[in-house]
Amino acid sequence: MCARKLNEYCRAQRRGNRKVQEAVRKYRRLLGDSRRRSDELERKLKAVQRDKEKSEKEVSYLGAKASSLESENRLIKEKNARMESHVQQIAMDIDFMKEKIDTLTAEKEIALKQLNFINGSEAAEVEQLKSQLKAIEELNEDCLLYTSPSPRDLSTSRMPSSACKKKKKKK
Repeated sequence: MCARKLNEYCRAQRRGNRKVQEAVRKYRRLLGDSRRRSDELERKLKAVQRDKEKSEKEVSYLGAKASSLESENRLIKEKNARMESHVQQIAMDIDFMKEKIDTLTAEKEIALKQLNFINGSEAAEVEQLKSQLKAIEELNEDCLLYTSPSPRDLSTSRMPSSACKKKKKKK
């Protein structure tokens, strides 16, 4: 019986050893899995930390950029205010120039009317003087007195009609 019990005990030990061995294998698999997961999590953690550092740098850069843009925006607003002032001054100058142009145009029209009036009255005077001159010339042509020619002027006849004709031809 002792041998039997010993055999049973050995078998139980073997079974136990097998169970222990299986448990050890299972534990080793779990340990390997947990190590792999731990390594993977560490890699992910490092990647997240790198991303965090990049993000912090970007936030810092963007903060500086935002500050710079705010400063530029302030300068642009100041320039716009100055430009608006200039635009208003230019608009006032344009209005003044339009008024001046209107005034000059009105003065020009008045001057043209006066000039036309003067030219019209002068033209009438000139026409009157021309007609008077023409009348005087006609009187001079038609009204020659009969005079005896001088001894130096032998070429002219003593006839007044011939003298009138020669005078007309000379003109």
